[in-house]
Amino acid sequence: MKWKSGIVAAFPHLYKKEMDTALKKTLISIGLIIVMSPFVFSDTMVSLATEEGYSSNIFNDSFAISDSYTILRSDLLMYPTDMMEINFFGDYNKYSQTSGLSNLLGGVSVTLIPTNEMMKSQIFLNGSLSFVNYGTEFNYYNNTVVSGSGSWNYQFTENLNSRVGVGAKSVFYTNASSVSDNIYYVYGGLNTTIFSQNSIDIETAYYNKKFNTDDSFNSDNSYVDISVRYSRPISNALGMRMYYMKRFLDSADDSYMPGFTIDYLSPWSTLWGGDVVGFSFKQILPKQFVMTLSADYSDKSYIDQLESDLSEVPVYTITSRDDITKTFFIQFEKKYFQTTSLIIPRFTISYLDNNSSIDLYNFEKLTFHGSVSFNF
Repeated sequence: MKWKSGIVAAFPHLYKKEMDTALKKTLISIGLIIVMSPFVFSDTMVSLATEEGYSSNIFNDSFAISDSYTILRSDLLMYPTDMMEINFFGDYNKYSQTSGLSNLLGGVSVTLIPTNEMMKSQIFLNGSLSFVNYGTEFNYYNNTVVSGSGSWNYQFTENLNSRVGVGAKSVFYTNASSVSDNIYYVYGGLNTTIFSQNSIDIETAYYNKKFNTDDSFNSDNSYVDISVRYSRPISNALGMRMYYMKRFLDSADDSYMPGFTIDYLSPWSTLWGGDVVGFSFKQILPKQFVMTLSADYSDKSYIDQLESDLSEVPVYTITSRDDITKTFFIQFEKKYFQTTSLIIPRFTISYLDNNSSIDLYNFEKLTFHGSVSFNF
């Protein structure tokens, strides 16, 4: 696996035919499932969505490469019994200019609730299998994910609920086995409502992430998240939410990882310690339009990186990365209820400003995104 610190600005169209063939096969498979599912299960729901967007910075770095994209999304929900949900899902994401970043995602998840919904004690079990394939330029990000989790919720009183859970996830990188990893986690939390309308949620979670790599890198890392969320209605048409999260990264002082490539796709992008704080407001507008406005601020210190200067005889250095990120988001949506279906159009504008100790990750990003989902 060849890791680089930067993104080359020009990308040849190497894999359009390959992806188009995969898309046709996927659409045919989804169509067959949708057609046949009513004959197998009487309780079936289908969700289809088409999305269009534009990003001024698709790689989240100072090269600021922009592109537009189209997403086709589908979900098929089946309910064989009152206690089981089976979800077949698939996404096809196509970029207009950067064809190699186009990707195909698919998978299935199963959720079981073996307890009676009227009981104070509830058990939830979930398992999933998914894959994602990219184009030739980025096929080292191709991966398959297997995950499973279980949780136990208990209602002490009408206004006090608790939860504990465990889970595991294995990520297998098809063309980069050295960064395949296993994540194990446990969590616990409390949710309470005080003074009739003030909801407070507190959660603590522990994660251990182990890479299938050689001894040159720190393959075993763990972190602890502590989060607090507060929400309440302000009026009949306006609600607000505030949240804070603190992450403690437990890693050896001399540990490091290979340098980041595409920031949000890198296998070690979750290995940071720091703080995230934010708020959001949801307003019901005339004609039943809903507006959501949110902003957050984060201060993150990532695990040290092994960087290359990309020369013919590369020189490697170990550098630290500290980022301060500000994000702003506004979304409008409206639900149209039909006799047997639900249609939801959405339009979103988001802005991200990232200041980093590494020049490559000093960037701004503006995104416009529109979608229409059909649920029936």
